[in-house]
Amino acid sequence: MVIGPQLQLDSAHLLGRFASLSIWHLRTSILMAMALSLIVNSSLTAQDSDEIYQRRILPLLQSNEKSSCSECHFRGMDLKEYFGNDPLVTFATLRGLGWVDIENPEDSKLLGFLQKQPDKDSDKLLEKVRKSEYESIRLWIETSIREKKYLEASPIVPDDLRLSKDLVLHTRRDQVETRFVDAIWSQLGRCVNCHSPDRNAKQVSEHGEQMTWILPSDPGATLRLLVDRKIINIDNPADSLLRTKPLELVEHGGGPKFLVHSNTDQQWLAFLVDYSKTVRQEGYKVGDQLSAVDKQRSWLSELQVRVVDLPKEWAGKHMEVRLHRVSENGESEKHFVAQGESSINPKDLLWQNALIIYSPKPMSLRAGVSEWIKPVATSVAVPNGVYVLRVYLRESGNTNAEKDSQDKGTWVGDLKVNAPWPPGYQPPKIVSWKDRLKEVKAAVKRK
Repeated sequence: MVIGPQLQLDSAHLLGRFASLSIWHLRTSILMAMALSLIVNSSLTAQDSDEIYQRRILPLLQSNEKSSCSECHFRGMDLKEYFGNDPLVTFATLRGLGWVDIENPEDSKLLGFLQKQPDKDSDKLLEKVRKSEYESIRLWIETSIREKKYLEASPIVPDDLRLSKDLVLHTRRDQVETRFVDAIWSQLGRCVNCHSPDRNAKQVSEHGEQMTWILPSDPGATLRLLVDRKIINIDNPADSLLRTKPLELVEHGGGPKFLVHSNTDQQWLAFLVDYSKTVRQEGYKVGDQLSAVDKQRSWLSELQVRVVDLPKEWAGKHMEVRLHRVSENGESEKHFVAQGESSINPKDLLWQNALIIYSPKPMSLRAGVSEWIKPVATSVAVPNGVYVLRVYLRESGNTNAEKDSQDKGTWVGDLKVNAPWPPGYQPPKIVSWKDRLKEVKAAVKRK
């Protein structure tokens, strides 16, 4: 069949219109698909606070994974302690604690807590947990402050938390490590020769790597190693090898380092008991007495004192000396600036020990490990001057008996000394008890 020119033109025109129509339909379909996508996405992102809580917060609470709070706290800080099944009650509780800022949600204390992490040894898994907790809780808070029912809910101040705010702070890992530095790390000078890797090559070659448990410049890692090796007994802190070995209540190749019920023993035992109560779930309870926050720092110095010519009847007894500064009026000051304790050598009738020195001013434990790890300067604790070495004698022996813990010692006399003197075991500051007797006789004659 022959198609005329007019029909060919009409066919071309129709094909062109069809093509235009197809392009229009295609564009329309694309635009409709994009609009539908926007609607779907907005419906997913524009969730209300309750829905975000159900989808993102509750799964965190139901997870078997540890909360990121455990990186910085032994106890008392876990999302499960503060987040419940009801999002509205949870929000009101967090506001009551002062942890949510409805004016500036990004500045909420809770978000600040979640962003904190240990300075060292951060757990990679907990880093992921922390990120998930932060993003989920931030979205929930920011959504909640835009909803009327959340803003109108009265803040709730909880009274049923397992630990008080003071206890929560007390169980923070950095605070525990600071107390470890205060009580034990500051006195480890007596242990480094056998247990620090920079000094104990001989001991390690003879007895093995277990001899090393001090990690230089890292008290936190040292504390963790003591726990991991069970040198600290969490269940029975008084029986910790960290205490019983230097007391020589069990075999100790290094001999006795301090005496039962001495100030050092009481200080170490107090920390061990405190640590046990801190990490055990059945430990501290609300209302329990905590150690003071502001404390006078102490440090085992290299100032050695030797008292010679002691009476025979004192052989083997426990002797303590306290160093008091003599003021300009000739009177000794009430508070001692240094102290030492050990047994009297029964053979040579002498007493020798390094002095523990004390800082003139107290410092807050809140200052942290970085400040407390700095040794107390001898020149600050014992400046140039005249001092009285006040001597106390304890009748009881080196036993664990309760009656011995009540024996605080009896003052038996004073010896005058000048300070400072060179640090070190040899030569120590040597004073003679005979000088004390001469002074007493001279005083009698003057009267």
